[in-house]
Amino acid sequence: MLMRELRKAFLTGLFLCLPLAITLYVVKFLVDLAATPSKGIVLSVFSRYFNMGEDLAKNFWVQQSVILISALMVVVGFTVVGWLSRYFLGRFLIDMLEGIIGRVPMIKSVYTSIKQIVATFGAKNKANFKQVVL
Repeated sequence: MLMRELRKAFLTGLFLCLPLAITLYVVKFLVDLAATPSKGIVLSVFSRYFNMGEDLAKNFWVQQSVILISALMVVVGFTVVGWLSRYFLGRFLIDMLEGIIGRVPMIKSVYTSIKQIVATFGAKNKANFKQVVL
């Protein structure tokens, strides 16, 4: 009887905590993914302007600050690209880049597939997800 109650309590706690744990894991993964491209730049700026040694660069709070600043830089970069794409010059540059990508055989198919997937889940296609179907 006691084992059954303990098992029930454990499973209830697990099902209550699992969504939060998975959410935190996904958020950490996305922040790390966003921070990766600019992490080296931020770390070199930190070490140059703040005279950080190797021991300070290994500090937990310094590393977390570098990750946060790097992720923010990537978010700002995406925002600038999105903002520029609304104007003629930005649209021209994006069309030119897509034209170049369209000429590379292997990359063209990957890029086109990913672009279609993103367009499917984009804001313009909200009508596709209005109801659940069997």
